Amino acid sequence: MPELQIATEGIRGKYEDRLSFRRNTVRLSFLEETGSLSDSASGRPARLYRFTQAAIMIFSSDAVHLNWQPAAR
Repeated sequence: MPELQIATEGIRGKYEDRLSFRRNTVRLSFLEETGSLSDSASGRPARLYRFTQAAIMIFSSDAVHLNWQPAAR
């Protein structure tokens, strides 16, 4: 989930606390656990997630429009 948070913050141009991001992301029900663990990180293996079928349908439809603006520097 850290990779998703980094990408989301880059797009939005806004930092979000790690625990708040995880809680809000899970609450939206866009992600589900795969049941697998990452073996690429050192330390405790991370849980792996995938987008739910509902999220894929929403993101691939015309219902999602990004109003992207670069982050203020």
